[in-house]
Amino acid sequence: MASSSPNATVPLVLPELPALDDTLGAVLIGTFVSLVLYGLALHQAYQYYVNYQYDKLWLKVYVAIVLFFETLSAVLATHSCYWYAVTNYFKPQTLNMISWSAMILALVGSMTVFTSQVFFVHRVWILGKKYRPLVVVAVLLMLLELAVCFVAAVKGFQLKEWTLFSEWTWLISIHNAASTVSDLFITAVLIYTLRKSRTGIKRTDSMIATLILYAISTGLVTGLYNGVCFLTSVILPHDLIYLGTVIIGIRLYSNSLFAALNSRRTLSERHAGEIALSDSSPFGFVGRPSTISSKPYQSARFKMPPSAATASSGTATFPDSVLDIKVTTDYSRSHEGYARKPEYAC
Repeated sequence: MASSSPNATVPLVLPELPALDDTLGAVLIGTFVSLVLYGLALHQAYQYYVNYQYDKLWLKVYVAIVLFFETLSAVLATHSCYWYAVTNYFKPQTLNMISWSAMILALVGSMTVFTSQVFFVHRVWILGKKYRPLVVVAVLLMLLELAVCFVAAVKGFQLKEWTLFSEWTWLISIHNAASTVSDLFITAVLIYTLRKSRTGIKRTDSMIATLILYAISTGLVTGLYNGVCFLTSVILPHDLIYLGTVIIGIRLYSNSLFAALNSRRTLSERHAGEIALSDSSPFGFVGRPSTISSKPYQSARFKMPPSAATASSGTATFPDSVLDIKVTTDYSRSHEGYARKPEYAC
C-alpha cells in the first residue's frame, strides 16, 4: 500500500458565509446608485455656477454648502463599503459591527436633507405672512428629522452591533415619516397657491400650469421616495435594505434643489417674453408679458390700481394678489410709440 506523502497539500475548506444580499449587498447597491446621483449633482452645480453668475451671493454660498455635505456623505458611504468589503474581507463577524462612518453618514445625510429643504421652505415663507404658520409646521418637522438622526447615531455608537440596533430602527422610520410629511406639505402649499392664482387668461394660466409641474417635479419626488424608505424601515427592520434606500434618498434632495435652480432658464426660454429669471421670488422667475393692450392691464383676480395705470414709471403692488404680484413699468418701442411693459414677480 502506498503511503501518503508528508508534503501533500490538504485542500482548504472555506466556512460557509451567510447571504449578504439584504445587508452588505443592499448598502453596496445604494452606494453605487448614490454615487451616480452625486455625479449628476456635481454636473448640475457646475451648470448653476456657469449659467447663473448674477444670482445673489447668499444663494451661491448656499449651493456650495449643500455640495459640501453631498461630497462628505459620498465619502462616508464609500468608506463604509470599503471597510466591510475590503478592510475586513473574510471576517464574517465584522458584518454585524457598525462602522463609525455609517453613523457619521446618518448625521451628515440629515444635514444634507435639512439644508435642501430650507430652500423650498423659504419659497413658502416669501409667499406672504398668511403662509408662515405653515412654514413653522414644516420647520418643526425638519428639526424632528435632525433630532432623531442625532439620537440614532448616538445609539449606533453605543450599541456597536446591527442586531442590537435593529430594535431602534423606529428612529429611522420617524425620520422618513417626518421627511415625507414635510415634503408633501410644502409641495401641496405651493400647488394650492399657484392654482388660486389662475387669472382666466390663457397665456397666464399656461405659465401657471408649467409652474405647478415645476413644483411637483422638485418636491413630490422626494416625498414619495421617502415614503418608500419609511416602508422598508418598518417592514424590514432587521435588514439593511432601509439603509441602502436612505443613502439614495439623500442624493435626491440635492438634485431636486439644483434642478429647481437650473430649470429657471429653461422655463424662461419656454415662456419667452412672459417671465424672466429671478433669485428672490417664490418660484424663481419674474413674469413679464411681452405685449400690453391699449386697455389697463386687468384680469378676474388681479386688477391694476388707477394710480399704477396712469403712472409713467415706478412700482405698484396688487393688494389682492395671492402671490403678492409686484408690477414695475419700463418702456419699449412699438409701432405706436412707447408702450409700458409691466413685470410681476412669481
